[in-house]
Amino acid sequence: MNNNELDEFLKKSFKDDSCDSPFTDEIDNLMNGLYKKRKRRNKFLLAIPILLVSTTAFAVAYNTFNLSSVNIDSSSAIELAVQNGYIQHVDMEMQTFEGVGIKVERFLMDDINLDITFKYKVDNNTVNIDDIKDLSIQDIIIYDENNNIIHNSKNYSYENNLSKATGHTKVKKISNETFENTFFAQANNFPNSQKLYIEFETVNLNCKKATKKINGKWKFELDVPENMVNREEVSYKCTSGNNEGNIIVNEVKLTNTGLIVQIGPNSEELLNNIDIEVIANNKKYKANNNLYSDIENINSNKFKRTYSFNLTIYDEPNEIIIKIKNDKENKKIVFTRN
Repeated sequence: MNNNELDEFLKKSFKDDSCDSPFTDEIDNLMNGLYKKRKRRNKFLLAIPILLVSTTAFAVAYNTFNLSSVNIDSSSAIELAVQNGYIQHVDMEMQTFEGVGIKVERFLMDDINLDITFKYKVDNNTVNIDDIKDLSIQDIIIYDENNNIIHNSKNYSYENNLSKATGHTKVKKISNETFENTFFAQANNFPNSQKLYIEFETVNLNCKKATKKINGKWKFELDVPENMVNREEVSYKCTSGNNEGNIIVNEVKLTNTGLIVQIGPNSEELLNNIDIEVIANNKKYKANNNLYSDIENINSNKFKRTYSFNLTIYDEPNEIIIKIKNDKENKKIVFTRN
């Protein structure tokens, strides 16, 4: 294959892999510029488009819920679950109020993550879709068939909501009329719900010049698939190191979208400025900075905090090593799969 043939092959591969990426024109221009300079820096220049191809393909693959748009650390673990079939696509009609149609496109739920992607269709007489910079649902309530309150933004309290951290991703344009964004919630232990009910009445379209408030009565009912209701959960037992010092690991639980580690010392001070690291399959994992619980006071002598890591059941570790360090302790605790 000569240089010209290689150029065409790279450009064709990029276009095929990138799903009509907005960077296609830039790649064409780059390739043309590289061709002119090849005589001087032939080997180096050929490496650049190859790197761009592989990097773009990676970005496209890890974008199901668009969590990376708001720097959610656990997005790679969630996408690993999606690649293993742990996702539910929803077939439903849009519910339209004041020119804005909304429906649930897909969702995912396990013990620690709930991600719901909404699809929106906007009447151009209501607002120009290109003017929409962001979108937020103001009063969302999510509960299940047993009236477990997954999230209630109308009446939120840490004690009465199962979700401990929530938010929404940036809007992603799909067509000239439609776009998506994802509501995400994270917790320590979501229930094995068979149905999810979602209700809200206010959607704010944050446009370039002003915010447009849309009112309606959106109500959705989702059937949770069996693989999420009866989801697998892997527990581990401690085999060394947990009884040394004052910091104790109470729970190690591996789920479809992450690893939960709960630490319970006898002093709140011991949890401040703690450094925690997990080692599994010869790989190191840092705690996700977007999901760790507040320090909970169980009673006057016991406290706990929960951390999550981007390790899932699909990684299949037989052993998990937890390294904990703060100003007073430096310990290693070994857990083995039950």
